[in-house]
Amino acid sequence: MIKKMSDKELALGFARSFIGDYEFSDPMLSNEEQIECNLLKPLQESERYCSIGVYQGETLIGLFVYLVICEEKYAEMILGLSKIEAAYSEMMEYLQSNFSGFHCDFVFNPRNKMLYRLLEEQGASFEKEQTKMVLQRIVPTRIPENIVPYTPYYWTGYQAIHDDTERYWTAEKTVSRPDRFRVFLALDGDEVVGYMDVTVGFDENEPFDLFVREDMRRKGYGRGLLAKAVEENRPKGMTCLVDYDNTAAINLYRSMGFVKDEFGGNLTAYMTL
Repeated sequence: MIKKMSDKELALGFARSFIGDYEFSDPMLSNEEQIECNLLKPLQESERYCSIGVYQGETLIGLFVYLVICEEKYAEMILGLSKIEAAYSEMMEYLQSNFSGFHCDFVFNPRNKMLYRLLEEQGASFEKEQTKMVLQRIVPTRIPENIVPYTPYYWTGYQAIHDDTERYWTAEKTVSRPDRFRVFLALDGDEVVGYMDVTVGFDENEPFDLFVREDMRRKGYGRGLLAKAVEENRPKGMTCLVDYDNTAAINLYRSMGFVKDEFGGNLTAYMTL
């Protein structure tokens, strides 16, 4: 049985019981700030979020939170907690009944095989597993003069190397939300050859997207962008997500003072309901 979730204490107690669980912990619930943003805040904002509990009799066996943007027919699972397979099946049936035709993203613990199998059966597509890294020390780094903050002057160049058909955070959406993102650019002369979109406003901010044009790689642009992001973000913390097999990126972050968080990695799946 599914009920809309509004009981803060019940939800919080249930969620905390999953923290540190190797298979079923949620990568979006790894610290107190994420508990506030991805659980407690959605419980109070039902117009933007769908928070549901799955019950077996009177017992809560599953807790799921979705960001829902109805005008874009988009939903994103920002929290998914259960150790019982039937809870995931009920959750999926609920989504398909209430959000038919929506594009839906699922971000979850890659070791959660119950959810993985269900999404696979539903025909979802999967991105590469990502490793989470956390900044633990500041490494002094000279920032090249050709690493600059975004301004509208560089709009055409930024958009040209940023957008693709699957991306939700397009260049236009990103620059329209200065409350959510800082954008830094790597320049070759006056040409945009790389960028980094970095979240802003959190205790731990995240390089959301880092890209350097292929013919311009191994020239220090990635390191320069990261150094600029770290400098502008201080004194707040920083985390990042990197494809688990992207050795070059992992080594870059390590060289800048980041270390792996074994419980923070995630896997993203997407499908149309």
